[in-house]
Parts: sequence; C-alpha cells; structure tokens
Amino acid sequence: MVDNVPTANAVMHVHETLVTWDKDMNIVGKLAETWETSSDGKTWTFHLRKGVKFQDGADFNAEAVKKSFERILDPATGSPRRSILSMITAMKVVDPYTIELTTNEPFGPFLSQLATYNAAILSPKAIDQYGKDYGRHPAGTGPYILKEWQPGEKMVFERNENYWGEKPKTKTLVFKIIPENTTRVMALQTGEVDIISNVPPFQIEQLKANKDVEVVLAEGFRTIYLGMSMKNKPFNDVRVR
Repeated sequence: MVDNVPTANAVMHVHETLVTWDKDMNIVGKLAETWETSSDGKTWTFHLRKGVKFQDGADFNAEAVKKSFERILDPATGSPRRSILSMITAMKVVDPYTIELTTNEPFGPFLSQLATYNAAILSPKAIDQYGKDYGRHPAGTGPYILKEWQPGEKMVFERNENYWGEKPKTKTLVFKIIPENTTRVMALQTGEVDIISNVPPFQIEQLKANKDVEVVLAEGFRTIYLGMSMKNKPFNDVRVR
C-alpha cells in the first residue's frame, strides 16, 4: 500500500484514477469521462472510458472499479488509506461502463478523494493472481509499466506501447532512491540525474544560480500544520497560546 507522496509519484506512472486535476487544479475526467449526482447528493454515477486495457490484458470496466474499491475497503487488506473511500456505503454496476457509488451523506470532497493516488484502479486479474503481493506485480492502465524494482535503490519503468492515451515521449524512466537532500541536489548538479523533487528550500537560490539547472516553482494545496494540546503545559495557559 502506498502511504507517502514520493512513492505515489512513481506508482502513478503505472496507475490512473477515475478523475484527476488539471494544471489549474480543476477536477477533470480520466478513466471516467462524465459523471452526475443524484438530487439528494448521495449517489454519484460515473460513465467510464471504453476500449481501455490494463497492462496485463484485462479489460477496464465498472467491475474493475468495484473490485479495486472493495479491495481498499476490505479490513483484511489492511490499507492505511481505507478512510479515503470510507464514505461509500454501496457500489452498483449499472452496465459494463457505468457504476454508481453511494455515500452515507452528501460529501463535497468526494471527487477530490477519488482523484488521489489511493483511489487508483487496479487490474482485477492482477488482484486475484497476486493478492497481497500485488505491489511487486502492479498492473494499471497508465502510460508506463514497472519493469524492475530494487528496493531502496531504484525503480525502472518502460513505456506502455498499448496505452489508451497520448504515449509518453520517453521510453524508459529510472527513479533513483536518494533520501539525503544534499546528495540528491549534488546528483542533479553533476548530471547523474535529470530531475529531482523535494528540493530543500535553502538550496533553491543555489540551484537558480546554476545556468544548467531549471528550477520550477509551483503552488500546492497541501495543508501543513502544527497541532498543540491545550491540556498540557505550557499550552494550557491562554497567555502562552
């Protein structure tokens, strides 16, 4: 199970979600082309993209969506992200390319939840074949296929030549695992790698001064906060807070 953003950045080259965000942070269709909600706001009907195949040859359809979500919601799976879909109380396959998802009450952020990496659609064939070992044999509908994984070192992806959408220009992607910030920055500056993420803020100006490096800054919508217990000293004193 994926429970961190760096891993999600890698595995989402293999998998896709029903909906996603565009560059302006608007929700747009991905594996679902259109959708509508019931008058009471509890039932969402998704009309799925046709002619899509998983990387292991299985068909993408409403049954595949249902099976993927059931896997996440099953307590036996032990997903650390089960709460992402916990508002769903019923799933109904209307026809091969239409699925209804019902929530226990109107839930405004529902589409945003479905756009996250935790709600990616997995091949039903791979789920049945590999079970809890699915992570080493992933099969999604995405533009890349996992070809090699050396835990703690690297992941190698090859272009999915049967991808339903616009095929990537790059045939092979290698994700190198470099946990230490300074080492990661040095790898970029020396040409060992082409792209890095999670650049330490204090090194941004240094990278900007390098004519061979392009620094891309973009606004995010992640909320980071520091919580304080008002029951413990000294925060139980309003003057301190």
